[in-house]
Amino acid sequence: MEGLIGIRFDRFCLLASDRLSAHSIIVVKNDEKKLYELSDHLLLGVVGEAGDTNQFAEFISKNIKLYSMRNGFELSPHCANTFIARNLADYLRSRTPYMVNLLLAGYDTVADKPELYFMDYLATNCSVPYAMHGYGSFFGTSVLDRYYKSDSTEAEAIELLKKCVQEIQKRLVINLPTFQVAIVDKQGIRQLPDIVFDPTAIGLNTPIPQYTQQAESDIRLPDPIEHATGLEKLLLLAEEKGIDDPFCLKPRHRGPGTKENPNLVPSFEDKRLIGCLCEEDQTHLNYMWVHLSEPRRCECGYYFKAVPARKFWEEIDTKIGA
Repeated sequence: MEGLIGIRFDRFCLLASDRLSAHSIIVVKNDEKKLYELSDHLLLGVVGEAGDTNQFAEFISKNIKLYSMRNGFELSPHCANTFIARNLADYLRSRTPYMVNLLLAGYDTVADKPELYFMDYLATNCSVPYAMHGYGSFFGTSVLDRYYKSDSTEAEAIELLKKCVQEIQKRLVINLPTFQVAIVDKQGIRQLPDIVFDPTAIGLNTPIPQYTQQAESDIRLPDPIEHATGLEKLLLLAEEKGIDDPFCLKPRHRGPGTKENPNLVPSFEDKRLIGCLCEEDQTHLNYMWVHLSEPRRCECGYYFKAVPARKFWEEIDTKIGA
């Protein structure tokens, strides 16, 4: 029953968290602090089990400050993310795991850019342009998908954040009336006024105002082909060209062949053990050795021949244009 929102822009990051503290069906307080300043340019948002959030946030905060006192400089956002993930992973494998979900926002003064990291209680983490924790993410993420612009001004960013909170108030049955907001930029961390909405004043049929400019949806995720390597890149290139079986491994794409035109199998040695799917239900495997010297005929009529692995991959590269 908590909400945590983080958005990264070109010059700053925004973090917002609800201020509700609840136990079971009881509201304990509505001014809970869930954003923690780790250093002058690091801000941590924590949600999860009540005791775990306070203890883990204080533990991380004190250790990061101790590091800066010992070394004379602060941890960068990337290094702080690694430190937090390592500690969370270590405690996960102990008798006292911390059930917390985190968003780390910071400004790298060396690289001169803001950074935002998403992390869950399993210590899974990654750098993201925006992220949310809690049930509100089912509604707020769609708003961010539609209206996020990396070059937004501070005023536009706050309006976008208000759109997310408004959508959460409109659609989520759980009451999260107040959100604490903070911004991290080159000058440091600033606390902004809380976002407060009256759920009864929000009509279910009230349309959300829209930007006149189309959202930059093409820059949210990187091109997977540019970041892929090896076999993964070959498969992505083949999929882009409409080739669903570039390695001719599926039986329906494989003909009986002849001795002059057998099915080729890559091999690093002069022979290789393979299994042929002979039955129509594809449950029977016939294992046999194939050699570089001559084709080998399976009992189902398929012909196979081993070829040097390098030659095989060169033919695949030519086929898909890698």
